[in-house]
Amino acid sequence: MIRSIRERIERDTHELNLVHEQLFTEGLSHEEFIRLTDRRNNLLAGIGLKEKELEELINSRRQNQLERVNYNY
Repeated sequence: MIRSIRERIERDTHELNLVHEQLFTEGLSHEEFIRLTDRRNNLLAGIGLKEKELEELINSRRQNQLERVNYNY
């Protein structure tokens, strides 16, 4: 689960970098700029949510490990 979230973040970050490059292309139409800006914003929001989900999973896993260690003592 953690690996798949990290992979998704990496893919979205890569796509975000490509979109960012396209935003600064000369001769970009107004419509294309708006479309790319929307895509960039969606990617940023998605990455933020995935990072939060990943952090919660990691913290939960750490807590479970601590509880198991304490239980064994």
